[in-house]
Amino acid sequence: MIFKRLILIQLLTFCFFYEANANQTSSKKLPEPLPLDFALSLADDEMQPEIQKKQAQIKAQLALDKQLQSSRNVQIGLSANAWIVDPSDALSETVDNRQTPHVISFHASKVLYDFGRLTLDKEIEQIHQELTTLQKNIIKRENYLKILNDFFDVLLIDYKHAYDNEALAMAYIRFDRAKTSYEQNKLSELSLMELENKNFVASDNFFDSGQKQRLMRLKLAQSMNRQGQLSENVKYPDWKKFPHLSLKRKLIAYEDLLKTAYTNNKQILLLKGQIQALSLNAERAGLDNYPSLSGQASGHWYARELSGGDKFKLGLQLEVPLYQGGKLDSGKSQAMAKLHEAEAELKLVEMQNEQDLLSTTQKIKSLIRRDKQLSQKVMHDERILEKNRIEYDLEFKSDLGNAMVNLSLSQMQFHQNRFDLAYQWAILDTLIGSY
Repeated sequence: MIFKRLILIQLLTFCFFYEANANQTSSKKLPEPLPLDFALSLADDEMQPEIQKKQAQIKAQLALDKQLQSSRNVQIGLSANAWIVDPSDALSETVDNRQTPHVISFHASKVLYDFGRLTLDKEIEQIHQELTTLQKNIIKRENYLKILNDFFDVLLIDYKHAYDNEALAMAYIRFDRAKTSYEQNKLSELSLMELENKNFVASDNFFDSGQKQRLMRLKLAQSMNRQGQLSENVKYPDWKKFPHLSLKRKLIAYEDLLKTAYTNNKQILLLKGQIQALSLNAERAGLDNYPSLSGQASGHWYARELSGGDKFKLGLQLEVPLYQGGKLDSGKSQAMAKLHEAEAELKLVEMQNEQDLLSTTQKIKSLIRRDKQLSQKVMHDERILEKNRIEYDLEFKSDLGNAMVNLSLSQMQFHQNRFDLAYQWAILDTLIGSY
């Protein structure tokens, strides 16, 4: 009873410090403005829910492996029987009738030979342990991609909101001028209604993008496992710190990428490891038809010594399965079915990976080409804005507001293209297992 209480106290203490540590980790304040490298570093945080979930699954699998092995390890037990007996009158006078037949027994057993079953169990456990690091890396990479995507979404919605703000200002000015022209009978009512409708649309766009700013920041906070910490300012990436995500990175030939993917893709490597374990498990299931030899030892203490009460036993036990109603064949069939399913899954993943790799390389090529076009458009709109400002300062007729809106749109499209390119580079690295 005392032992159980000590275990309970230890569990409660562990839970307390675990929760305190989790709260401390998640309560650390984010830097302002939030840089990309800091955000991505949180993908490896052990307190990430996805990582904790995977760790729990891994522990459950390893515990199951240990459980399968335990039946073939040394088994030790102690039993005690207490009886209240009314002795028979015919009992021999040489026996003390006052002694009750209490018995305390000690048992020990160990499988000595099982035709390789325990060896296969240990090999399967070893494979599962080797796959744990691979499984964690896959989860961390998924977190990395999610944080990267959410980080870019925050920047893009800020650009969108700034553009909608300028578009709303221009729409309002045009509508306000149109009302004056309408009052002077210089503009028709239909034209005024069209400008008023454009003003409403611009106002709705500005309102919607403002709402999405909070939503995008909430998604980013959750992907970083920093609930409630919405970053007010998100810093534009310094691409020199991320050469593998930048425009300057060179694209390797598709054939070379495909070869690398077949050997380094983490998902493919994980499936190959699982297939190896399932193959051994199918072999292991076939060995259940073979006998097993175990050593047995037992000792007994009797309060009343009677004939047939052996104090010590030592021997061998041979178990030979003769017929179990198809149970063994069913277990082997299930193991083979899981193996074939995993092999088919590997082929599907390899084919899908090949498609995704080709699609990603094509997207990267298109984004690189589009970057040149968008760069020239930004330069063109900057010059138009500069020209209109000069004309405005000289009090010439100039569409300065329209030039500002066009430049904001060009800049937003340019940055979105850069972000899409960076994300596709990250996807490519994931597909070829280069992380």
